[in-house]
Amino acid sequence: MNQIKHFINGEFVIGSTSKFFDKRSPVNNKVIAQVAEASQADVDTAVRAAHAALHGARLWLLRQGKRAEEARMISLTNNLCKK
Repeated sequence: MNQIKHFINGEFVIGSTSKFFDKRSPVNNKVIAQVAEASQADVDTAVRAAHAALHGARLWLLRQGKRAEEARMISLTNNLCKK
């Protein structure tokens, strides 16, 4: 049986309750997977990890933008020196 875990902070983890519930097919009502239950603590952990990842992505994008701006300025300076 396929067990579906939570994906939190880059890892697949079982919830803190260590319990799973059955996921049934809407076609024939057969169990197609077991899904990890999430407690409030699991949700809080996932939200904190998502916020941290978003903050890290914003910083990365900001750095990339600064690098692009620096490259543009160097290019402009080189063009001016060639004239």
